[in-house]
Amino acid sequence: WTLLPFLDLDLVLGEQTVHIELFYLGLNAFLAFAFAVFISDFYYSNKTFAKKLPSGFGLVVYTIIGVLIAVVLVGISITLFRIISQTSLNLNDLKLIPGLSVLLYYLFGGVLWIATSWSVIYLITFLLKSIEFKGYFSIGLICISFFSTLFLLNISNVIFDKLWISVLVGGLFLILAGLAYLSWYGFLSLRSKSRLRLLLLICALASGLAYTPFYYGQIEWRANTMAEEASRFAKENDLEIESITLETLYLLEEELSKLQLSSTQNRFLLTSEFNKQVDLLFKQNPNWQSFSFSIQLIDRNGDPISEFTSNLNAPGWTKTYDMFSLEVPYVQERIRRDIIRPIIRRNPLEQPPAKYTSFRQGWIPFFESPTSDQKLGWIICSVYQEQPQYRKPLRAVVASKKEEDSYSTFLLSEYENGKLIRNSLSGIPIEIPNYSMLSNQNMEKLNSDSLFTVTETIQNTEVVELFWKRSQNNVIKVSTLKVTLFNHVFSVLRFFFYLILFIFFLSLLVQWRRNLQIFGTNRKFRDRLIDRFIIASLLCLTALIATSSVAITNQSQEITIDELENKLVGINATFENSEDRDVNQTLLLSSTLINSDAVLFERNRLIASTAPQIFSQHLLPAQVPWNVYNAIINYGSEIEIQEFTIGDLEFLIGYTPIKKDGIITNIAAIPTFLKTPSFNEQLLTTISYLVGLFVLVFGLFIFAAAVIANRMTSPLEELSEGIKTISDGSLETTLPVKSNDEIGSLTNTFNLMVYRLQELRKNLVEVEREAAWKEMAQQVAHEIKNPLTPMKLNLQHLERQVKATNIDPEELKKKVSKINSNMIEQIESLSRIASDFSKFARPMEQEFTKIDLNKVLQNVADLYSNEQSIKIDINLNKSPLWINGVKDELQRVFINLVKNGIEAIPKRRKGVITIKSWHANYKANIEVSDNGQGISKENEHSIFVPNFSTKSSGTGLGLAISKKVVEEHGGEINFNSEVGKGTSFVLSFDLFTGKEKE
Repeated sequence: WTLLPFLDLDLVLGEQTVHIELFYLGLNAFLAFAFAVFISDFYYSNKTFAKKLPSGFGLVVYTIIGVLIAVVLVGISITLFRIISQTSLNLNDLKLIPGLSVLLYYLFGGVLWIATSWSVIYLITFLLKSIEFKGYFSIGLICISFFSTLFLLNISNVIFDKLWISVLVGGLFLILAGLAYLSWYGFLSLRSKSRLRLLLLICALASGLAYTPFYYGQIEWRANTMAEEASRFAKENDLEIESITLETLYLLEEELSKLQLSSTQNRFLLTSEFNKQVDLLFKQNPNWQSFSFSIQLIDRNGDPISEFTSNLNAPGWTKTYDMFSLEVPYVQERIRRDIIRPIIRRNPLEQPPAKYTSFRQGWIPFFESPTSDQKLGWIICSVYQEQPQYRKPLRAVVASKKEEDSYSTFLLSEYENGKLIRNSLSGIPIEIPNYSMLSNQNMEKLNSDSLFTVTETIQNTEVVELFWKRSQNNVIKVSTLKVTLFNHVFSVLRFFFYLILFIFFLSLLVQWRRNLQIFGTNRKFRDRLIDRFIIASLLCLTALIATSSVAITNQSQEITIDELENKLVGINATFENSEDRDVNQTLLLSSTLINSDAVLFERNRLIASTAPQIFSQHLLPAQVPWNVYNAIINYGSEIEIQEFTIGDLEFLIGYTPIKKDGIITNIAAIPTFLKTPSFNEQLLTTISYLVGLFVLVFGLFIFAAAVIANRMTSPLEELSEGIKTISDGSLETTLPVKSNDEIGSLTNTFNLMVYRLQELRKNLVEVEREAAWKEMAQQVAHEIKNPLTPMKLNLQHLERQVKATNIDPEELKKKVSKINSNMIEQIESLSRIASDFSKFARPMEQEFTKIDLNKVLQNVADLYSNEQSIKIDINLNKSPLWINGVKDELQRVFINLVKNGIEAIPKRRKGVITIKSWHANYKANIEVSDNGQGISKENEHSIFVPNFSTKSSGTGLGLAISKKVVEEHGGEINFNSEVGKGTSFVLSFDLFTGKEKE
């Protein structure tokens, strides 16, 4: 974009608007594609979205994004519409292989829509995950911004008269926003879908999106072109042909009058000067070659002196005259010698047939001298153009004026008092039905509206017609064939086919180093199987279209060659049977009989043609090609066929020798179009039936393959689900055996495995139960043994004291009291051991209530506030942290964590216990940390294991019981520890929402 102001695009791309428009379209498509790659990469590289933007920022961003999306989508629609409506680009040309401009429009337009849609989806999804808003509120805000902008564009001059843009853009936005919302909500994952089918779907949508602006642009282009054709037909061509007629008559009158002859007896001099001036006129005006001329020189009695015709078969109306008709206008208009001028008639003396388009006939007298009033004779000049005909291709080429005529054909007709007086065909020579009289309905409508367009069915053909009432009695009508639904469907399918090829290779190119599997090797077997059936079908369809096209083209060419050979035989027979020595007349007769153009060579030199202009314009060589001449003259070939190309028109020219008495005197040639004007339509119709049958058959085939694949893979999916269930710990899953094949055998083996695992689990449970009881019994015995040993020693000591005879009663009393105290202490230890094991073994039975964790933590901190050697640092959340739980049990957990922290602090270190609470992501979080000696790496994995302890006292059940209590509250407990610096325990609980049972 930076370099564009410095580029001379007219110099680089030429002055054709379509090339410049396609350049800008391609540039925009490239930029949109680059942005789509960037936004998708950015999305997947930041898909965790840990940081959330504030909601106030989101209001501004969503509003701006909605405006930008509306402007971009409307801009793309207008751009594609303008390319079609303001250029000659035509997507309805019915060619299997389109031209380069059409192909570029396909690729650039499709990529632009795909990249833009892709970017919109990822951009909206990214914003939904990045801004703290509820999803439906965010989507609603973007929609309000988008449709408000679209409304403002509607009421402005941007798309005021183009309702289809609003419908297209609005519908597309709703689809894209819906896809983005589903992706954000987790219902849709583009990466998990079949990439091939996703590619097909994207290309289908892009084809429809890009074709919609073309459809409406083509309607506007056709309306503008028909109006231009009507104006050209009514004015420009009339002025040109009238100017040619006037110039010819003025020059010939001036030059012949200069001869200063007293009579017309010296015919040789008159004829010589006449032919000289006519030749000079055509040499000085080579642009006249597209017109046909017939000029007669007659004396004042009406007898011919000389004649010039540019065509062998000049029409009869050009030679029809009578002296009275020539004289009357000069008398009526009082034209004297000093103001002499030609008489020009739009309607010649004899009305030409409708096959002649533009024509003028004029006449002027010539005199004895430039100053004499005495007339010697008259000069009559007829200038005309003949309607292009398929069977006369040379005249069709001569009549062709514009390159784009080969893409759109218009029949131009002029009516005087409702009657057809002339018509002209602009474009390739195809049949467009017409009528010789205007209908009463059209005449009545013209009285109320001087310019309108209608669609009529004429001879079972739909025709679009523009009527223009130039004057009270004069009407111009422009007709063209209506683009049928069949043509539109073909164009969309062709668009889709070439777009998917381009996008497929573009995807491979972009993802070359990213291991993108278009055919989904990492997906389900069923999906891969269906994708391969689709690929096989597309390849077969492509092969079918290609082979059918080649076969039909070859067949059509063979038919054309057969018809050409028959015409060559016919012209040869006409010459052999003709007794006229004038070869020109014989050639004219032959051309009339076979209804085709014809050319005659004498040896290797052109001597006659029904359309000599094409040779004078050097569009075709005026000599017989050497290989043809050599084959006919030296090798006796009877028929030779040569292929020629003029512009984008392909010809076959057949050559045959003309013999007299067995001697070759001339070589005759007949041209014909290689392809008929309706060839593409016939080819399309035939291929469409084949493609339709193919799609039906292979559609059923793919459907059957999908059913078969589903039946094949459903048992495997059931096995996969069963194995997953077993891996989750459930052994109650068995599968029905539906077949006796390998899959059935596999299912049966799976069921046997399940039964065996059930038995093994039962045995394992028994073994584990026995092992657990054994370990528990050993642990209980070990723990009970510790207090029982001092109790036994105290009792033995008491027994010895009682048996002693010399002990003082008071001293014995003191010893009994001490032993009693020790016994009570050991009994309490036994009770505590029993209580700990009991708590660990049984679940909580207390009822859950709504409690504030901050109060529980504050109570725990208060219990240790009087400890001189320990500092309690407490930092609680400002608002209450309500959870559903048992207050006493949680308090014991926190007391145990604080107690463990205090015991882990070395005696020579000032102890600090830190208690913090906060909330995040609907969770209440508590952290209890100390600055003790920490936990070594080898002990970290055993910290929550029952009976594990790093202290010399205690049962080792404290942290195990704490974890059990936390998990029964639906929470989590984790820790981080660094040896020598301390340990931090973090607990997390779900916040109370009111839905829990209190």
